[in-house]
Amino acid sequence: MDEISASLASLRDATDVLIALYDADDRLRYANAAFRATFALDPEETPLWPDLMRRNRSLGLGTIIRVDDFEAWVTSAQSRRGNCRSGPTRPILSTGAGCG
Repeated sequence: MDEISASLASLRDATDVLIALYDADDRLRYANAAFRATFALDPEETPLWPDLMRRNRSLGLGTIIRVDDFEAWVTSAQSRRGNCRSGPTRPILSTGAGCG
């Protein structure tokens, strides 16, 4: 099992797929290299999701959100984050689009 875990950890760090884990307070607790590069995060940064969205909007990085009222969008998206469950994990979309 340790060999499988090591292989999965290697894939997680090497993939171009964005992987991020947030805690119950919506603070980033883990992000792979692809996610950190896309959202311009230093290795030690653990921002709250809304702070990450605000910062990257101002820098034109990460998810591009085009709405008239960005703060209203953040509030609306936050109300949907984590409201869907998929087995032991839950998909949390940076766009706040929900779980489909």
